[in-house]
Amino acid sequence: MKMLPGDEVRQLMWRFAERYDIQMAVAGARSVARGTVAKLVADGQRASHDWTPEKQGAFDAFDASGITASTLKQEFGGLFDGPKNLASSLLSYELSWVDNGAATSALVNGLAMGPIAELGTPEQKERYMTLCAPGNPSGKTWRGSFALTEPLPYVGVDTGVLCGRVSIAEWKDGEEPMIRVEKRGRFITNIAICDYVTIAANSGDDRIKGSCMIIVEATDPGKFDRGAQTLKCVHQLSNTGEARRRSSASTSSPTPATQLSTWSFRRAASSADMTSSTAKWCRSSATARSSRRCSRRRALAWA
Repeated sequence: MKMLPGDEVRQLMWRFAERYDIQMAVAGARSVARGTVAKLVADGQRASHDWTPEKQGAFDAFDASGITASTLKQEFGGLFDGPKNLASSLLSYELSWVDNGAATSALVNGLAMGPIAELGTPEQKERYMTLCAPGNPSGKTWRGSFALTEPLPYVGVDTGVLCGRVSIAEWKDGEEPMIRVEKRGRFITNIAICDYVTIAANSGDDRIKGSCMIIVEATDPGKFDRGAQTLKCVHQLSNTGEARRRSSASTSSPTPATQLSTWSFRRAASSADMTSSTAKWCRSSATARSSRRCSRRRALAWA
């Protein structure tokens, strides 16, 4: 430990000697790691797969120290202006000294928010970044989850292969479409407590070309089944869900059943949230673009 470079050397090496905001965030993360997280480890919380109230309490420390806000834009309650990769890496570095699972839990919100921050509409960015900021007007800090990996053989091996499918289940004239998303998620971090999920899926409909990200909220109509807790050998201070079953949703139902492995929902939005081009949320055919109007609230283009 004595041979490792100190803070002054790290600040020069990684070029944040003049970034007082990053230095304060690093100090906050170190305090949480050596206080809250270290206590969880000492109390034997890593010996259980269960997501306990004590583990959940770590999020309060993340919120208070600024770790949660580190991945958000400054105008919505975030800590930093401009790129955040360096700051996120430094905060993760501090937490990982004590427990890697704690680092995963602390920064998974940034993973879920990534597609929204990069490709979301202004309305989407404002809604989700505001709700995920500690101390927001709603009184509850939202937690996100990112659903990319799927069951074997591809999970954790080839994330470029997506078996999840998005299709238009119903689209009546003058109304918004009912989007059906079938996704079997596996090893999904934060699924046990998340308020929203960003789901990666490929097109399963001739009117939709390519792939996209879909935002699903836990309060959307239907059943939100978070699945079973994944049994792991490590990372016990982060919760990970594993879908154990598959369901089929009726396209005739206005509020189809929703499960961890198969999400189906109605994307509700006002007329002001509409666009004449579905290319804003997915690469659609010329026929769909010319004949339909589609909400942008819950769908994101996938580069």
